[in-house]
This record gives sequence, structure tokens and C-alpha cells, in this order.
Amino acid sequence: MILFGFVLSVVVGRRLSRPIHDLIQASTALDEGDLQYRFKGRRRDEVGKLMSSFNTMAEGLLQKTQVEEVFARYVPRPVAEKLLADLKEVKLGGSYGVMTGVRVGFVFAPYEIAGSARTVGMGGATVAVADEPQAALWNPAGVSFLSQNALQVGTVRLFEDTSVNGLAFAKPSSSLPSFALNLLNLKSGEFERTDPDGMRTGTFDEGNLALALTAAQALSPNWSVGANLKIVRQSLEEYSGSGLGVDLGVMGRLTRDLRLGASVLNVGGPTIKLWEKDESYATEWRGGLALAVLNGNGLVSAEMVSRKDAGTQARTGAEFWIQDLVLRVGYFIDNVSAGLGYRFINGLQFDYGMSDHELGMTHRFGLTYRFGGFHADVRANPEIFSPTGLKPVTKFLLTSHTKADARDWQLAIRDKSGMVVRSFGGQGNPPAHVLWDGKDEAGLPLPDGTYKYRLTVHDAAGRVNEAPERTVEINTSGPQGSVEVK
Repeated sequence: MILFGFVLSVVVGRRLSRPIHDLIQASTALDEGDLQYRFKGRRRDEVGKLMSSFNTMAEGLLQKTQVEEVFARYVPRPVAEKLLADLKEVKLGGSYGVMTGVRVGFVFAPYEIAGSARTVGMGGATVAVADEPQAALWNPAGVSFLSQNALQVGTVRLFEDTSVNGLAFAKPSSSLPSFALNLLNLKSGEFERTDPDGMRTGTFDEGNLALALTAAQALSPNWSVGANLKIVRQSLEEYSGSGLGVDLGVMGRLTRDLRLGASVLNVGGPTIKLWEKDESYATEWRGGLALAVLNGNGLVSAEMVSRKDAGTQARTGAEFWIQDLVLRVGYFIDNVSAGLGYRFINGLQFDYGMSDHELGMTHRFGLTYRFGGFHADVRANPEIFSPTGLKPVTKFLLTSHTKADARDWQLAIRDKSGMVVRSFGGQGNPPAHVLWDGKDEAGLPLPDGTYKYRLTVHDAAGRVNEAPERTVEINTSGPQGSVEVK
């Protein structure tokens, strides 16, 4: 009996001590960097569960190490360190798809990558605005609301010497669909390539080229729909791929000052294959409102953006015009943006936008040239006149081109309190010019000061063409100065 107990204790002891020895050996292997070590046997007891947990942990460590090696080889070091430090808190703001490299989908990434300077300045909240050629990337229906033909160029410098350059053109139409064309090119700087041991093996770069063709059709004077057909080509080292995608959008005017916009981007693609696996851009849903304030001199916009890989996010933005100067501000994912623009007399407009980002500041510059199309404009000549002096009247030069036949027009002149002191108007198209002698509706002279004026033209379909608000000054005091008498 004693002999049987001794044998049994030896057998049980070996059964318990061997897995403990194996666990110690496995831990030593991991400590020495051997992440391939696995327990091959199966046990149904608590020790077996411990071995299974060890195998799962070792597999996780191996995958983590492989991801780190990929990032060390293909991703700029500041970006890699930011990503791997705290994955839950990182909000890079772009549509970055992790493969065995990095994909920057600049046409379909948030506004920091593809937005115009105006879009950047307003925090990307432009789905209900979309009244410039590059805004068709976010809501193609907005092209139908454009008044003039527009040519737009823009450039931005991103991180690690990466730059994005854009060229866009839009042409509105009255009966046929309006269209726009966007061409975007992303070119990265040289990224350092390293082997799994961190040794430098050379450099590589990335390039993207995208073409978006937009068509928009007005359903009524206040509603339109539109679509983008996008062609994207991406290259990374010796690998390259291309794909097609579609965007859909709708825009409507709920009231005179309130617009609604909605779009769905990346419908059915683009899908790009650089290696063995196809990578598709995530479908993105956008919806928002834009409200004109301060008698049309200001704009406030807000929208919600939902994407599977980024959840739902809110964006807000605003702009305010002071004569020909515009100031902008925006907010998006804890990042503040701002910008400004200046409108020249010849139809040229300069815009600048800057955005705060976890990896640094981005700055975008843009030029827009508007010409022809459908518009209204008015300018006073001279801008300062004296009813009792050598220039007793000012001549308002009026121009207008409407999508449908002009129904009526009005030129309103307001004092500093906003009250209309003199107005001109009539049926059909406005005349080439109107003369003003500085008197009010009752024929009484107005006091010296600065007065605002604006031309408004309605067409037969109910559309409204408004000229920019400008100022004219009455000054009867003449030149000021002193004469020395001896």
C-alpha cells in the first residue's frame, strides 16, 4: 500500500510539475523574443486553460509586433508614434486605411485634405453651402445653385512635406444640367524605409491622382440633385491601383435665408487594390443647414457627418463679409479653424484657411475667378460725391443676367440704421445705369455720411440674384485743411 502511494505521488507530481516547467520555458522564450513559441498539447483542466491563454497572448504579441514593423517601414515616424501611443485617443482626421502601408484617400478624406481654403476656414461645414467648384466634392447638388462660371485653384502643405494641389471648374446652366470638374493631386515627400530591426534601407513616396466629374439638375428654383463620378489612382513604391466611385447629393432652399444640404459619398467605391487585398473607401453620410444672417453679410453653417470607421461627428462654421473682406471661423473634432478672403473688383477672389491638427498646423491658399454666368452687380461711380459740389450726382452701373427671364429689379439705398432712404425699381431687366442726386424718396437732401446699396433681381421662375452690398458716401463739406496767413 505504501509502495502504491509512493508511485501515485510520483506520477501526480510529474503531471503537475511538467506543465509548470513548460510554462517557465515558454515565458523565457517570450522574454528572449521568440514569439512563435506555442503549447501544442491539449488539457481539459485548469492548467490547460492557462496554456490556451498563453497561446492567445503570444499570438497577440506577434500580431502587435508585425503591425509595429509595418508602421516602422511605411509610415512617417511622427505619425506612427502618434498612432501606436494611444489608439483610442488618436483622431488623425483623414481616411487612413492600414494595409501593409498607408493609404491617404485625399478626395474622400475630411476637409483638411481636400477642402478649399473656404471649406477649411469654416470647419468643413459646407454641405449646405457648396457654392464654389471644389465644394462639389462634398455635395454635387450645389453646382446647380452657382450663379457664375468659376475657375478655382488651391494648394496645401501637409505633414512630412506632403502637398495637395487642386484645379476645379464649374459652369451653371438654366435648363441643361450644370456641371463641374475637379482634379486633385497628392504628392508625398520622401519617407524613410527601415527593416524590422530599424535599420534604414532607403526611402519611398506616395502619389494620388483623382478626377471628379459633377452633374447637377435643378428640380425647381429651390431644389436640385447632383452626382459625382470619381476616378482615383494611387501609387506606393512599385505598387499602384485605381478605382471608381459615385457621390450623390441634394440641396434645397427652405426659406429665403435657410438652406438644407445632404449627400452620401463613396457609393460602391472607389475600391483600390495595391497588394492582395481590395480596400474600399468608407461610405460617408452628410447632412446640414446653412443660414444667411445680418442681411446677407453673414453665414452660419452646421452639419453632421457619419462614417463607419469614424462614427458620427459634428462640424460648425461661420463667415462674415465686411465690404470685400470676409472672415471665417470653424470647429471640428476639438480642432479650431479660421480663414479670410478678399474679393477684387475684376471677379478674382483670394482665400486663406488654416486648421489646427494634432500633428501640426495646416495652411491652404486658393484663388477663384468668377466670370459670366448668372449674376447681378452694381457699382457707384464716383463712390464719394457732393450734391452741392463739382460732382452733384453718382451713377450706379447695373448689370444682370438671370437663368429665366427677368421679372423685376430693385436698387435699395440704406442709411447706417438700415432704413431704406431711396429705392429705384421696375419690371424686366434693370437699365444700364441709374443716377442719384443724394436725395430721399420725398426729394429732400440727405445728410453727409456713408450709405449702403444693393441690387436685387427676380426672374420669372422665382430665383433671386443679389449683388454684393457696397457703400457710397455723400460729402458736402469739401476738402479739409488750413491755410497759413502771414
